[in-house]
Amino acid sequence: MNLRRVVRFCAWTIASGVFLVIALYGILVAINWSDEAPSADAVRLQRTVSERAPLADRDNAFVLSLGLLAPQDKDAYQWGLARKAFMEHFVSPASGAYVPMPGKEVDYMASRSAATKALDEACKRGDAACLRMLEQDPARLDAWLASEAWLLERYRSLLACKGWRETLPKASNAPFATYNGAMTGQVLFLMQALQKARAGDAATARAMLQQDLVYWRMVLRSSDLLISKMIAAAAVERHFVLGNLVLRELQHAGKSVAAPDAWMTPISRDERSMQRALAGEWTYWKVSMPKQPSDGSLPAPVQWLVFRLMRPTYQPQATNNLYATFLLDQAKDVDVDFRKLPQAVRAASPDMASAHFFRAYNTMGYILYLITTTNDFTGYAVRVSDLEGVRRAALLAVDIRSDASDASTPLRRIEASAWRNPYTDRAFQWEPQTQGIVFEGLSGGERGHQTVLF
Repeated sequence: MNLRRVVRFCAWTIASGVFLVIALYGILVAINWSDEAPSADAVRLQRTVSERAPLADRDNAFVLSLGLLAPQDKDAYQWGLARKAFMEHFVSPASGAYVPMPGKEVDYMASRSAATKALDEACKRGDAACLRMLEQDPARLDAWLASEAWLLERYRSLLACKGWRETLPKASNAPFATYNGAMTGQVLFLMQALQKARAGDAATARAMLQQDLVYWRMVLRSSDLLISKMIAAAAVERHFVLGNLVLRELQHAGKSVAAPDAWMTPISRDERSMQRALAGEWTYWKVSMPKQPSDGSLPAPVQWLVFRLMRPTYQPQATNNLYATFLLDQAKDVDVDFRKLPQAVRAASPDMASAHFFRAYNTMGYILYLITTTNDFTGYAVRVSDLEGVRRAALLAVDIRSDASDASTPLRRIEASAWRNPYTDRAFQWEPQTQGIVFEGLSGGERGHQTVLF
């Protein structure tokens, strides 16, 4: 065998392979020579964010919510204003480390007694344990409300705000707003309404329920991120559960009281819509995504080289366009009537089995997009839509208690009522052990199982 000929053949083969790889890479670079223009879906989401109605800081509940847990000797509004300015002018540090909100919040939980903590935990759920604690020691509620009167007063100011307009994060490591103060303030406010009911002040208790629900339904409609929309959903759910205890107290005392007007309005398509919140998520996603697949700081040389070579296949705007279409499709899929929602949710789940994991154009961007779309946002939508079931169950409890002349069993009265499951139009369930009306929502599990005390 001619050794020179073998060596020449091997060299030619290797050279041809190298040339082929270079040629293919050149073709890949040529295909990815330019990014896309913003798509119609991307423009639509951008407009959703940019065309939000202006709102003065004094009228913006978001500003005050940022300062609810300011030290008691500080002005909560001014604290919130400073935090809002910090978010608006945020500059990401070179290290990329997470930056917390400025200022140390009041650690009110640390100063709570064991009795207050137990009462808070029980009454957040609005179950019979809360009522038992109040009956055994009525002074416990008085002590709790007195110890956190400063937060309750700030929450009252929050309810008086006219609108909600969030400041969206400027970078992946920018601080998010927290809502512990607002959620605790709501519990305090509703417990004070219960206190008014126990004192026989039906008008004040009912007015407080009206004010609380109007506020949180406004936030539900106006939320610019998923976190604030889910906070609003949780607050509306808690309102119906605790508000039911307030009306129950009045009705059991023989007071003739109707549900607040805000209770009578169904959860609307506007309130359930996910488009505004998902537009905010898309905006945050854009600032979180790197301009390039890697910043060159990866420790492994092979990974560094791969990412360097793949950089031309990452098109930021093309990736944003893909994600915009995905989010709008998810919002549209669940924008249906209650009866159609169960099927819509099943159909809207991302089908990763049919996804193609390689595209010549925007290869790296497409991979990032596929990783992101493993998140199914329909789960958030059903948490909001389930509020309609809780609303109806609460109204059913009010109606049954208001007609003392009907001697039939609660189960019979539930089955005969016009208040029914919004998804199936079937009667709600009756739970004898808790003496509660049960709504099984689409959320599933403990979150989807809601009990309203009779």
